[in-house]
Amino acid sequence: MTCCLGERLSAFFSSKHFQEMPINKTSTRLFALIAHDAATHQKTPPDEGAANDIDLVSAYLPYCDAMMIDKRTRLMLERGKYAANYRCRLFSRNTGDRFLDYLKSIEAEADPMIPALVRATYGEDWLKPYVTMFAPRTPDT
Repeated sequence: MTCCLGERLSAFFSSKHFQEMPINKTSTRLFALIAHDAATHQKTPPDEGAANDIDLVSAYLPYCDAMMIDKRTRLMLERGKYAANYRCRLFSRNTGDRFLDYLKSIEAEADPMIPALVRATYGEDWLKPYVTMFAPRTPDT
């Protein structure tokens, strides 16, 4: 039975279906970009978080409307034109104004019932950020 399972796994991992999965296509292309950059003597090598960023972006890119990611990963996706195949809008810290414009457009296009339901659920202060949980603790709390 183990032999059969091994053969089936091998067949699956070699299949066109597996190779065409968005997570595999995107991650292999991004790693290829890193390899190309390394071969052309890039100034700054990828940091220890690059592989994790690629794994996460590759997994979620096809299913998100927007992603806030680091600049390096956003530029790799844009340079390779991989994100163009998906509806996901990419943002990073240096595109914060575009991200805020995107959020404002969502709010402007939303059905008026949605903010009304949010206000009914969370109260009129629903836009006030809840930051007290980040305040320093005093000895009596």
